[in-house]
Amino acid sequence: MIEFLKQLPHLEHYGTPIYFIYLILAFLPIFVGLFFKKRFPIYEGLVSLIFIILMLTGSNLKQIYALLFYVVWQILIVYSYKFYRQKADNKWIFYLHSFLSVLPLIFVKVEPAIKNGHQSLFGFRDFLFNLPSSRDDYRNA
Repeated sequence: MIEFLKQLPHLEHYGTPIYFIYLILAFLPIFVGLFFKKRFPIYEGLVSLIFIILMLTGSNLKQIYALLFYVVWQILIVYSYKFYRQKADNKWIFYLHSFLSVLPLIFVKVEPAIKNGHQSLFGFRDFLFNLPSSRDDYRNA
């Protein structure tokens, strides 16, 4: 499975015109369906998943592992708070869970300043939120 992911082409988001051609081709059935007031939720989900995989794979799989870790982290935080709320209610526990849910974003923003501009392990969040994650990104924007 890992070798399969390494063989997939790496799409650089907004990197080349071919990226936009792939987007147009993938979204064309969605546009036609919306014109006729029909939604294709399974197709929309599959297109999103395919684009995420193509943007986070390639020779280096560190970003896809970070994304999987982030998803598991968020699921654990949400469900732990959900189970806690069924039994008790404390504002400090809510504040703790809120802080833990934004902790990866804090790492993405603080780590480049500490490591002289090297991107964080959670750099995939930069892709998801379109937020620059290093000082060089601000200079080139």
